[in-house]
Amino acid sequence: MLLNFKSCEELRIIMAGFMSSDEEFPPLLESGLQRMNIAELQKLVVEQFSYSTSRVELWKNFSELLDTLARLKLPCDIWVDGSFLTKKINPKDVDFLVELPIEILSALNEDQKNLIDNLSRRAFYTGKKLDSYVKIKIPNQGHHYHAKALLGHNQWLKDFGQSYIKKEPKGIAVIEVLP
Repeated sequence: MLLNFKSCEELRIIMAGFMSSDEEFPPLLESGLQRMNIAELQKLVVEQFSYSTSRVELWKNFSELLDTLARLKLPCDIWVDGSFLTKKINPKDVDFLVELPIEILSALNEDQKNLIDNLSRRAFYTGKKLDSYVKIKIPNQGHHYHAKALLGHNQWLKDFGQSYIKKEPKGIAVIEVLP
């Protein structure tokens, strides 16, 4: 079987993706919050990784969760991070944050509450390899928790917006889920 690589760098990245190490992989996005639709994210994190043995299954699990959020009518932004958003060939999981607007919290039904609870407890990690976090968006500056929410927002930007080891800037994919 003859394999064609565009460059030595592509071959190095592919080979490194199969090795287990603490090496960091180049990010797929420029620094900052990068809004995109689901099809654009899928193209970015799955379609260009034909050698991956994990990305298709991780994407399937992640997109099912996005469908569930939409079906349960939970409007939110999803911040995607971690090795899934790098050139690592076989990431182990999908790290993401669900940002929920505070306005919806007072009118949640049982299914919505259960899903949010499972997301906040990271219950989808075992089996699905979805490493979830939840944060509440409070845009109203007059709200008594606004300052605390802003601090949390900035901390998530810092944590998700830089590489884990070298602390170099990287991008965060943001997907809007509409009911």
